[in-house]
Amino acid sequence: MKRMMIVSLAGILLAGCDFEWPSQRKAKEEAIRQQAVRQEQKETEKEQAKGECAALQHFVAVRLQMLKSAEGKLDKELDELKVDRQKMSARLGELSEKSMADKNGTRESALFAVLKDEVVNELAFKYLGNDFVTIRSEFAEKVRRALKQESQKKAALDRNRAEYDKTVNERRDRARQSQQESAAAAERLKREISDTEQRLGKLRRRMTSISKQERERSEREISLAEQHLYSLKNQYTAMRLSHEQSVQSRDADYDFDTARKQAIRERQEADAEVLLRTKDDVTAFELAEAYETLTVKKLDGIIYEKSLATRARKDLLSEQMLFLSSATNGIERLDLAGVKRVRADVEREIARKPGEGVKDSNGRGK
Repeated sequence: MKRMMIVSLAGILLAGCDFEWPSQRKAKEEAIRQQAVRQEQKETEKEQAKGECAALQHFVAVRLQMLKSAEGKLDKELDELKVDRQKMSARLGELSEKSMADKNGTRESALFAVLKDEVVNELAFKYLGNDFVTIRSEFAEKVRRALKQESQKKAALDRNRAEYDKTVNERRDRARQSQQESAAAAERLKREISDTEQRLGKLRRRMTSISKQERERSEREISLAEQHLYSLKNQYTAMRLSHEQSVQSRDADYDFDTARKQAIRERQEADAEVLLRTKDDVTAFELAEAYETLTVKKLDGIIYEKSLATRARKDLLSEQMLFLSSATNGIERLDLAGVKRVRADVEREIARKPGEGVKDSNGRGK
């Protein structure tokens, strides 16, 4: 019996591949099933890839048309901005020439003319949402107040200057009057000395031809005249000496210089008080500068910034159209994952804002 079983087993072994264990058969069936599933998945993904590819190509084509339409609108907007900026520049140039031709024109009057201009106000309403009518009235009122303050300040400083001039002139006049009076007094003494000397000469000449009685009287007259002459000469000598000492020491000049310096100090103190009182006053010129910044310069800046922003948007559209025009080249050869990566890149490029750089599928800048 055993021998027969051994022979049977040997026959089975000799038969080789014609025999499979149940576990082997099950594994083989599972491998075949998985292969069929994978094949089915590949076919499904292939169909999905075709669908995604067609959808992406349609999406890109539609988006390109939208971008081209938007580019046309931006071109019109840029042209309009350019025309408006040129219009404003030309109008400001005309108003500036008129202001310069006016001899009585000021910076504030020139700005007031600009704020009143219809062309400028139309542009202000267009780009700022309001014209300059209200702000022009406010500016005019502040300028009137500032001019009044400036006039009062100038009047106060002029009064200080007038008081200074009056003080200096009065001191100078007193000095000149004193010199003139001294000179006149000296001249009177000189004439009186001359007259007294002449009278003495006559008295002395008469002495030779008069009587004894008359001689005694003449001698008394001569004596009195000699005393008077002596006194006059002493006065004259003292006056000349005083004058010479005054010239040498320059007392008069010193007194006048001291008085002038004092007048200068008083004027400086008075001016400082005026300047302190008016230190917070804003001049009409400063108001013109401030309101020009709030109005004309602001309007020009808005138009310029809008031009830059519109130009940036147009440049971005050009970059996006260039990207989309080649984004789907060769997409038919990609698998589903590849098509999805291209779509992600397309959507990221479309979502890009002006100033942002191009990024890859991982969000890194290129």
